[in-house]
Amino acid sequence: MIYKEKFRNLLVPQAFIVPSNDLSWPQSLWGWRLGQVVHRIRKRYKHQESKQALSEELIDGLGKLGFVEDVTQYKWDAEVLPSLRQFKKLYDHSDVPHFFVVPEGDAAWPISAWGRRLGATVVDMRAGKAYASQMAQSKKDLEKINFCFTTIPERDWTEKIIPSLKIHQQEFGHCIVRQNFKIPSCHPWPKRAWGISLGQIVSDVRLKHAYVKQAARSKDILDKMGFAWSRSEAVWYQNILPSVRVYHQIFKNGNIFRDFIVPSEFPWPEQAWGIRLGVICSEMRSRGTYFRYFGRNADVLDTLGFNLRLSRRAWLNRVVPLIDVYALQSGGKSEVPDDFVIPSADSWPREAWGIRLGLIVQRNTHN
Repeated sequence: MIYKEKFRNLLVPQAFIVPSNDLSWPQSLWGWRLGQVVHRIRKRYKHQESKQALSEELIDGLGKLGFVEDVTQYKWDAEVLPSLRQFKKLYDHSDVPHFFVVPEGDAAWPISAWGRRLGATVVDMRAGKAYASQMAQSKKDLEKINFCFTTIPERDWTEKIIPSLKIHQQEFGHCIVRQNFKIPSCHPWPKRAWGISLGQIVSDVRLKHAYVKQAARSKDILDKMGFAWSRSEAVWYQNILPSVRVYHQIFKNGNIFRDFIVPSEFPWPEQAWGIRLGVICSEMRSRGTYFRYFGRNADVLDTLGFNLRLSRRAWLNRVVPLIDVYALQSGGKSEVPDDFVIPSADSWPREAWGIRLGLIVQRNTHN
């Protein structure tokens, strides 16, 4: 009973020894290996049919004391499962953070669980390192609180991210998710995904900062949805270049004024409706944005009457370094042939492969 008063349970670890010089314990018990004794009793509990079976009188007495026969089961019934239920009640989900500890002295939580590292326990449960049989027996109880049996990333990928990307493609006609996009809290978006920052998640997936295994496994699914593995490339080929083509088709030139916004109507590409095409085109020339794609499609843009003349800043930052590489590769020659296209060779920066350097230089003789 002294142990129970001190520790609020009768779990008694196997290594527990009654402390000496502690007046709260009878002096006659100081140094007694209580944990070893309790451990032996528990072992005999499990072998009631053996010659070492406990007497009915002893079993009855231990039962009245609240003796813990199965420590793991006791912790599950008295600490883990009740704490998970309380966490769900307080936070409306059961995704316990890794470092979460059941608060001490808070009567809302099971007293025997105070101080328990519940987050670490949950991590071990999902990894199959703890309470496997208890989880199987309590499967329905865990499902009621939406407990995640796999890892959080695996669950979120399957139940939130993939379904949300499918809805994005369905609602907007593309999978070019802007970085600040948050999932609306309404139909038809998955309820469990409401409010999550899908744009940031997509950015992390592209950069391989998150969901690396899941994205690799689901590559075919993502490709079918038109997932933009490179946002810049997707924006260029799905929005910008098609819009420039339509502009030329309608206005018979490529002189896109800065204030031009893609109209939300046919024949403009639906995924490009509302984009500030004029600003984008202006910044391509003034700042060298989208230069990798601008350069690779310079011949197409030129045919559409698009002005390829760059600002001095864009010229110095984007083109001059490539001319320097050309000079180095050609023995000091700095005059780039008009039809020169940067080859896919290790001697050139990979991001420059395919750029029509000769045409760009020809159209920028003023620089």
